[in-house]
Amino acid sequence: MAFLFAVENTPFSIALMLMLFIALFEGVATVLGVGVSAFLDSLLPDLDLSIDGAEMPQGTVSRLLGWLLVGKVPAIMLLILLLTTFGILGLTVQYLILGLAGLSISGWLLSPLVLFASLPVVRFFAARLARYVGADTSQVVEVGDLVGCVGVITVGEAKADFPAQARVKDRFGTQHYVMVVPDEPNSRYRQGESVLLVQYHGQHFSVITPSSSLLNEMESQ
Repeated sequence: MAFLFAVENTPFSIALMLMLFIALFEGVATVLGVGVSAFLDSLLPDLDLSIDGAEMPQGTVSRLLGWLLVGKVPAIMLLILLLTTFGILGLTVQYLILGLAGLSISGWLLSPLVLFASLPVVRFFAARLARYVGADTSQVVEVGDLVGCVGVITVGEAKADFPAQARVKDRFGTQHYVMVVPDEPNSRYRQGESVLLVQYHGQHFSVITPSSSLLNEMESQ
């Protein structure tokens, strides 16, 4: 216990305690019928916008989210996986350093490296969870199936030969992050504007302005 709550291990201990709190809270919320997981999924776009800014290349976060299988695995499962992996891996590294060198490194200095090392582990377990989640819900769709869906530009400005990132919901309500370009060369779509996906080109979608009647239909669902 002394090692677990040592000052040097603060970020890793906090991660594990937060993981236990979230798991307990989700269990209680499930019994009460409160959709905490769905609520967390709805917050992801806002978090993505706050992270993905001028400092990062366009589409970097969307590719990372896709690699971590966000949208195929519930966000709360991914968060629990990340907190657990980060905490256990950090404590393990600290224990090895303490045993080999007889000293401990500040957990805050070690955290970026541990976080980076945690991502492949999270991806590994998320890929296995996705098989069961997809099999149980039958809600996994192919990227090309998003044609015909309405999205919103979240990052950048879509113009000819310059894709922007858009957030799209499939027919099951799962959110996806895709790259889009205007179907008409002279068209432009700015952040916050709605677009209709009309064609998939493998790396991005062509989009047009959706009709007002289609937007009203989507908002009423």
